[in-house]
Amino acid sequence: MYQIQPSNVSIFALRKTKIYSTENKMNKFYLFTTSLALLLSSCSNSNNADVEIPEGNIKPLSLFVNIETPTSKTGNSSDISGEINTGNLEQIGVHICQHNTFGTAYIKGSHNTTWTKTNNTWGTTTPVFLGSDNANVYAYYPYNETEGLNVAAVPVTVGNTDYLYGKAENDDNSIFVGHNQNTTAKIKMKHAMSQIIWNFTKEDTYTGAAQITAIEMNKLHTTGTLNINNGTITSTGNDKSHTLNVNLNAPTSKNMMVIPRTYDANDAFSMSFTIDGKKMTSTFNKGISFANGMKHNINVKLKGTGIVIESVTVEPWGNGANQDLEIN
Repeated sequence: MYQIQPSNVSIFALRKTKIYSTENKMNKFYLFTTSLALLLSSCSNSNNADVEIPEGNIKPLSLFVNIETPTSKTGNSSDISGEINTGNLEQIGVHICQHNTFGTAYIKGSHNTTWTKTNNTWGTTTPVFLGSDNANVYAYYPYNETEGLNVAAVPVTVGNTDYLYGKAENDDNSIFVGHNQNTTAKIKMKHAMSQIIWNFTKEDTYTGAAQITAIEMNKLHTTGTLNINNGTITSTGNDKSHTLNVNLNAPTSKNMMVIPRTYDANDAFSMSFTIDGKKMTSTFNKGISFANGMKHNINVKLKGTGIVIESVTVEPWGNGANQDLEIN
C-alpha cells in the first residue's frame, strides 16, 4: 500500500510495504505522481490524515448521484421543506468497502468519506483510489462526521430531516463492482423515512378561525438507526406520545418525517389536533402502516361539528410544486 499526505501536494511522501531504492521509486512512480499532483492540487485535509493508495495500476473513484423518483404520482403532496431532491442534494457520506464485505473498508480512509457537489460534479478532499481489487460503494444523507461511525447504524430521529441511503448499481440494477477499470459509481438515493402530510381543509359550516397550534400522535418511535446497506431503520426507543407545535390556519398543509412502523387495530393509534384552542382526537380503528419511502396524505376536514379524517392515501415519494412548509 502507498500513502500520501494530501495537504502537502508539492512534495509526495510515498511509503510502500516493501523497500525499494529511491531511484527505483522515481522511475516507477514519476508518471503517477505527475497526474496525481493535478488531482490533489485543489484538495485539502484539515486533519492531515493519510490517503491510502492500493498497489498496482490505480485510478480515482468518481460519482454520479441521483434520487429515485416515481414515474407517476397521485394525491395532494407538495415539495415540502425538509424534503431532499436531486437539485438540492449537495453533500453525502460515502462508504467504499471490499466487494461483498459491507463492514470492511476498501482501503484506509474509505470508510466514511464526505463528498460535495459543485456545479453538478461530485468531489471529495479525501480521494479514494481503486486498484485491481473489487469494491462496492454506498452512500447516505445527511453526512455524519462521527469518528468510527457504524454505517449499519446511522442515527435517525423523527422531524424534518429527510434521511437518504443508496448503493452504486449498474443500469440493469445489479450491484456496481468498482476497480481500476470501472471507476464511475452511479448511486440512486432512496428515502429511508416515511413522510406524513396533513392536508387541512374546512367547510363553510366551520365558523372558527381554523387556527392549528398542535398535532399530536399518541404512539410514535422517535429515534432509530439506519442501515445504509438496505435502508432498514431499527427503532432505539419505545412508542410514546409526540407533539408537533405549529401555527397554521386552514386550508393548509404540514409534513413530518417518521420512522416506518405498522400499527394494527389493537394499537389504537390516534392523532389529535388542537384547533382554535380545542383538542380533537381521531383514532385509526383499523390501524395504519407508515412505509419507508412513501408519502402518506392524511386529509383532515374541519366541519361545524368537529373534524373528519376523510381519507388516507399512499404514494411513492416524488417532487411536486414548490411550497414552503416549515417544521418547528
